Amino acid sequence: MRADDNRRVQGKKPKTNGTKKLKRAFDKASQGPEALQDAIAALILAELESEQRWDESFARSQKALATLAEEALAEHRAGRSRPLDPDTL
Repeated sequence: MRADDNRRVQGKKPKTNGTKKLKRAFDKASQGPEALQDAIAALILAELESEQRWDESFARSQKALATLAEEALAEHRAGRSRPLDPDTL
């Protein structure tokens, strides 16, 4: 795991001014018409907000996910599970 990934997992923002690829994308986008720049900005902001909502939702669901995992393991140990066959889904 990279240091930036570790900071993100711990809820800390990575210390950076942006990657080279991100800077290149911003530079290129900033050369386009204002409407295109606004559209790109809206897409990026929406994606970042969606990612934040997912992170928050996932963080709130840890207890429920752990409970479901325990139940699934108990059912498996009790012989009440069967192999998953994707062809029969």
